[in-house]
Amino acid sequence: MQQVNLLHELLDYQISLNPEKVAVRSHSNTVNYQDLGKKSDFIARQLNSMGYSAGDRIGLFLPKSVDFIATVFAASRLGLTFIPINPILKPQQVRQICEDSEAVAIVTSKSKAEVLGSRFLENSDQLNILIISDQNLTIDGKALVDTPIHSSNSIDPEHLAALFYTSGSTGKPKGVMLCHQNIVIGAKSVATYLENNEDDRILAVLPFSFDAGFSQITTSVWAGPEIVLFDFLTGSQLVSALIKYRITGITAVPPIYMALATSDLESKEFSHLRYFANTGGKMPLATLNKLRQSLPKAKPFLMYGLTEAFRSTYLEPTEIGRIPESIGKAIPNVEILVVNAKNEVCQPNEPGQLVHRGPLVALGYWNNKAKTEERFRDLSSIKGFESAKEKVVFSGDQVIRDKDGFLFFMARLDGMIKTSGYRVSPEEVEEIIYQFNGIQEVVAVGVNDELLGQHIEVICHVRSENLTDKYLDRLKKHCRDNLPGYMNPKKFYFSEEPLPKNANSKIDRSLIGRMPLETFA
Repeated sequence: MQQVNLLHELLDYQISLNPEKVAVRSHSNTVNYQDLGKKSDFIARQLNSMGYSAGDRIGLFLPKSVDFIATVFAASRLGLTFIPINPILKPQQVRQICEDSEAVAIVTSKSKAEVLGSRFLENSDQLNILIISDQNLTIDGKALVDTPIHSSNSIDPEHLAALFYTSGSTGKPKGVMLCHQNIVIGAKSVATYLENNEDDRILAVLPFSFDAGFSQITTSVWAGPEIVLFDFLTGSQLVSALIKYRITGITAVPPIYMALATSDLESKEFSHLRYFANTGGKMPLATLNKLRQSLPKAKPFLMYGLTEAFRSTYLEPTEIGRIPESIGKAIPNVEILVVNAKNEVCQPNEPGQLVHRGPLVALGYWNNKAKTEERFRDLSSIKGFESAKEKVVFSGDQVIRDKDGFLFFMARLDGMIKTSGYRVSPEEVEEIIYQFNGIQEVVAVGVNDELLGQHIEVICHVRSENLTDKYLDRLKKHCRDNLPGYMNPKKFYFSEEPLPKNANSKIDRSLIGRMPLETFA
């Protein structure tokens, strides 16, 4: 078997096996592996012509497309670090990611460049906007030159391949540093337990900026399935796509499965669907039962993961009828520990923090030493592993492990909001709202939601003259204009009184989280 250690070698491997096989299907268009490789090589040569080289960072602000996939492999071949940016983000969030990562270029489409606007590059002397269209990259309307590229033999498997931006409980999103090894071993591991093969047709329904969505690319290119690009809008459209393309596998988040479960499934035929896999939060039991009943030939996989370590656990389909609340056991090549506050490995049924060990552990957070040291620690810090020399990642999630080794999620250990499969920092939402005239104080909180996992509600301290419907309407528009849809608050509460403070004179988030929000109405 051909040696595969680097991300672009996944594509090279599949080209050597199945050059004429369809790799990607987008609407009515198809691209085989050989042509995907040619397109990727061409983009790499164009990027190389601008002098971009190993270690440079480039943002990918693109819709789900063949262009996105080809550019990923092009960046890998040059040793560049690519940054998938969710195409639904607003210019302010895109700018934050580019500034934090010190990106030298952002590859985008003409329509997405228009979203960024003509003022996007203001005060930026290093960032170029490259428009990708019909295989060509252009800057200021001029096509880049096609030049030879250097061999990638010097790229190490631990070379930084990608930055995936993810939110924590406080502050702006952090760039999780993934090396080639993280991505390649992750692809092989997931493809192994999902039993992906070249006869599969995988529906890519999640954003490629989400690590589970990006995994659809890598597992497909490793195992040889056809990947079908699909932007989710409604449950009925999803049903049509599953049938039209005779999809054999789908990975999605609970809100998508809830929409699917409420669609007309009984009258349809889904014998081709081999599995459906859930990630990004707990699927409601009623939804899971409905899907198992309506899709009896499809194996359900319940998965748990974190961007800092890609995938951690999954529940075998054979166990779902017995313990559907469990997040299962470690995926292949991974070890999961449960550790208490004394840094001791927990006994069965003792609550503790999930700690992920193995080759999928990321390199840390980009340019953020303090947060890296907080989450990525030496295994030797855990009692019983004093002589070990490796990094593990502390997830921030409280779990228990039963006597049979099955894990159960209990709670987050921080104030992060989990909505629609996304992690959202309260401060990300608050920062945008503070930009609106008249806001004195604001706190964003997550409220349990059967459909979304949590939705966002905010409490605002405003002056009495702003307690009007017109002010609220303007504030809602400000949020719609400056926040992606999943970060928009569902409900606003206005208070004339200052928000509760703790002993340090800071807003007491913990107290507010325990209070009925109607208190502030």
